[in-house]
Amino acid sequence: MDTGKLTDLVWHAERVLLQEKGLDSFIGWEKLPECPFKGRCYETTVAIYEMMDGNGLSLYRKKDIYGVWHWFMVIDHLYEQRQNDGYEGDFLIDVTGRQYRHPVPSPTHTVRFGKKGKELEKCDLMKKPLHYPSYKDKVERFKKSILDHMESSKQPSRRVSIEDFVEQDAPQKPATDIEKPVTLDDFFT
Repeated sequence: MDTGKLTDLVWHAERVLLQEKGLDSFIGWEKLPECPFKGRCYETTVAIYEMMDGNGLSLYRKKDIYGVWHWFMVIDHLYEQRQNDGYEGDFLIDVTGRQYRHPVPSPTHTVRFGKKGKELEKCDLMKKPLHYPSYKDKVERFKKSILDHMESSKQPSRRVSIEDFVEQDAPQKPATDIEKPVTLDDFFT
């Protein structure tokens, strides 16, 4: 799985949701009358899943306290490491989990911090996205929005490295290429 691509897709998806509400960053999002992430979990999650070709990811859904399905993804190799090697880090992608605000916990809270081996017990593994045409249309529109944002974004499309800030050695010109040597008189006249 290309974790760099996954990270980029999540970053751009979040920015698309924020920009739809008139924001360029997370600053002030929680003060909006309507949360930019509310009700967008299916199209956001499935769009990223499909853009990653499902490679190394599993689609899940779980009902929230209101009885509404909340969609998220599990990074398969990290979940497997959690089960086998005691990996303690995050193993799921919940792009719209911010829609749940205190005191209402995100449905993925119990997954993220659940008992090892039982985290996904009350979740539905979805073998494929839903087949409804209206849902497919929403996903396709959101995928296009992510691609458009990636195209127009000022963010680098690749990771920045220290080499980007190191000057490359340029070949020096031989002294014979200098037309007229500079003297001190040239500075004081």
